[in-house]
Amino acid sequence: EDDIVLGPTVRPRWAYGASKAIDEFLALAYWRERGLPTIVGRLFNVVGPRQTGAYGMVLPRLVDAALAGGPLIVHDDGRQQRSFAHVSDVVRMILALAANPASFGGVCNIGSDRPISIGDLARLVIKTVEKKEEAERRDEGGGRKKRLAAAPADSGDTPEFQSPAVCPQHLNPNPSSLRIEYQSYADAYGDDFEDCRRRVPDLTKLHRLTGITARWNLEEIVADLVERKRASK
Repeated sequence: EDDIVLGPTVRPRWAYGASKAIDEFLALAYWRERGLPTIVGRLFNVVGPRQTGAYGMVLPRLVDAALAGGPLIVHDDGRQQRSFAHVSDVVRMILALAANPASFGGVCNIGSDRPISIGDLARLVIKTVEKKEEAERRDEGGGRKKRLAAAPADSGDTPEFQSPAVCPQHLNPNPSSLRIEYQSYADAYGDDFEDCRRRVPDLTKLHRLTGITARWNLEEIVADLVERKRASK
């Protein structure tokens, strides 16, 4: 409920924030004038299953890039900070706010208050993908050794005669070549683009009204997203 800072109208980027502010004025007017139970929830980077990176959502975009072999594109210097909450936690928060009449007619931040730079987020994605790939290589290698040990001595079933299609190194390409590439905002969006260096919510009011804290940490969120996207390929 502090003062809002918006950029100049000559920067189209800020039209998005201004339009949401108008929506808040309209919603709260219905509460004041007509008594319609209204809560303004300001969501901060909600992520989870089936989210697409097609509209610029950074986490699924980074995961998709890593699973495709990279590179992972990070804008500007990668030091801008964001926070990410799992959709299941956000649903719990919204339902708890809706069930508490003390929330009506107010504004409440919803999300996670654990910040991470986008550069560090990209590195976390790479680490998670590499860990999953390494575990799969170990599993495939162990299973292959068991099959070879069980094969008859004269079967010719040796590593030299294995089809490349079933060799672990072909099933699980080494992801160690994954890298981050940095792209300027000007190259990505044009010279008139501006962005917030830090976007992390104060959740004091949310905790007071609901008593709810997040069950998912960021490492779990990334690991779950990587696993789901790998399974869907």
